[in-house]
Amino acid sequence: MDQIILNNYLPNLHKISKSFALKLIQSKEIWLFNCQESCQHNLIKKNVKINNISKIILTKLDTDNISGLIGLLSSLNLIGRKDNLKIYSPTGIDHYLDLAKKYSQTNFKYELYIYHFQTGLIIEQYNYKLYIFVKTKEHTIFLISKEKYGQFKLNKANVFYLVKGPLYGQLKKDKCLLLPDGTIIQGNYFKSNNISGEQLALIKHRYHNRTQNEVSKR
Repeated sequence: MDQIILNNYLPNLHKISKSFALKLIQSKEIWLFNCQESCQHNLIKKNVKINNISKIILTKLDTDNISGLIGLLSSLNLIGRKDNLKIYSPTGIDHYLDLAKKYSQTNFKYELYIYHFQTGLIIEQYNYKLYIFVKTKEHTIFLISKEKYGQFKLNKANVFYLVKGPLYGQLKKDKCLLLPDGTIIQGNYFKSNNISGEQLALIKHRYHNRTQNEVSKR
């Protein structure tokens, strides 16, 4: 999994009351989970560019989780952010933002998109999938990183005089191929072992139910 910053633990089966961020190495994007008071200060302290935040996921709408949100959004506005920003949240965050902008007399110059939690896949980007499971007023979030293919070993491919190109890609995906002379080659022979994906379970309350516990360990 890419770099997780702000907290030194994986929040599996914990009450999420603090902010943490996922820094995507492939794109330099940052996904921020919750935005508590002093979140912006902690990000800057960790040498994180707040303008790289592309998504904010709020696990719960209480002061522990959103008290720093308006300050962060205002700072992005002050530094001249142009890219849109997406917020994923339980129902009600749009009303909160409207009131905050009204009383602070602030309008953001960038586009702000709000997505309310609904059961199912809500984000699929790069190597990650983010699922939300909503049950009445409760919800659970699962962040899953995809399995990564192992490193292709060119020296082994050269032994078989394999032509560079799409064939290498097929072998890297563990495909089984038949050569013109009848030789069968297995893709896993030409690469190192795949790197297993990881799962991060973000459960809203300390007293989670049995289903949440079982799913988080799969």
